[in-house]
Amino acid sequence: CLGVLLLIVAIFPLVFRQEYILAVAVKILIFMIYASALNVTNGYSGMFNIGVSTFMCISCYATALISTNYDLPFLVVLALTCIITTISGLLVVLPTFRLTGMFFTIVTLGIAETVRVIALNWNSFTNGPLGISGIPHARIFGFEFSTSTQYYYLALVLLVLVLICIYRIINSRIGTAWK
Repeated sequence: CLGVLLLIVAIFPLVFRQEYILAVAVKILIFMIYASALNVTNGYSGMFNIGVSTFMCISCYATALISTNYDLPFLVVLALTCIITTISGLLVVLPTFRLTGMFFTIVTLGIAETVRVIALNWNSFTNGPLGISGIPHARIFGFEFSTSTQYYYLALVLLVLVLICIYRIINSRIGTAWK
């Protein structure tokens, strides 16, 4: 059953070649990564975290800003984005570590809303609601991702890597304690 699902997902871009459908499929894969993170915090750990979108926002803006302002390889940009997002996560976790229940939920909602308002209104940094333009295509080991089909497979690989990491976390000591 899993093999059939993987086969369908792998050949999807070969069957549906329309650019719009592939662009939507890429966004679906990205939101599957987001939902996986949400599942870990809300499902396994039992904490109702509304602020997961905060870190998606921070990582997206970090990637866009680093890519447009510095001529760095994509994997370096990805690593820097992970570091920035992890540091921002630590800045949120440290003061909220002892909160539980509705207090934790309200704080994460407040943080998410604060980051959203900052992203929309700090025009000199984020270009406000217009976002950041001119983001270069991802390039890994000399291969440039420029079509939706290529981004589909990149997002699929990243989703699989995230799911493998989550599986390993859930089956670790920490994951066992959450269950």
